[in-house]
Amino acid sequence: MARMRIGPATAAAFFAFALAGAACGNDEPTAHEISPPEFASPTTGNNGITIAPSGSVPPTGSPGVTGNVNEGTAAVSTTGGLTISVSYPSLSSPAIWTPPPGGIALAWQGQGKQTLGLSGTSFAAQQPTSPERVLSFSVRGPDGIVTFTSSEGECQVTISPALPDQMAGTFLCTQVPSEEGDVIVNAQGSFSAR
Repeated sequence: MARMRIGPATAAAFFAFALAGAACGNDEPTAHEISPPEFASPTTGNNGITIAPSGSVPPTGSPGVTGNVNEGTAAVSTTGGLTISVSYPSLSSPAIWTPPPGGIALAWQGQGKQTLGLSGTSFAAQQPTSPERVLSFSVRGPDGIVTFTSSEGECQVTISPALPDQMAGTFLCTQVPSEEGDVIVNAQGSFSAR
């Protein structure tokens, strides 16, 4: 029996149609309605669609999404409305680090609920905090945990090195308000992950 070749555009149209049909019904789509057919081999399936033009098996994970860091330390010292020094001896999991261009979602854990976090778009060298690069830290004050977040340029953060399996940096902050706005501090600190 002759096999019919289906091009990528036809296959995409078929899946779009299957998804649209499932969305129009009142029931949730089942896996067999939206799953691609099983393939006879990793390169060309039994329906003629080539799924790995290079002949290699397509990756099952997303390499580099989390980088290769799983331990690290950080520290912060504050002056102004609150004078304190805190160390954060462990890196929380999951630890997401991908060298630029990539992403950061790192949090170091201290005693109690004290944390230091860096999140957003990864970078190397020095950058000010912004909505795309956020630095936050929580410290224990006289009345409990106080959290400070910098996303408006209050902190200058330097990352060096920025390698797939290692990153480190320092930060220097001026006039960072607490989340409640009642405490303003200057801060400096460091962080590392490997």
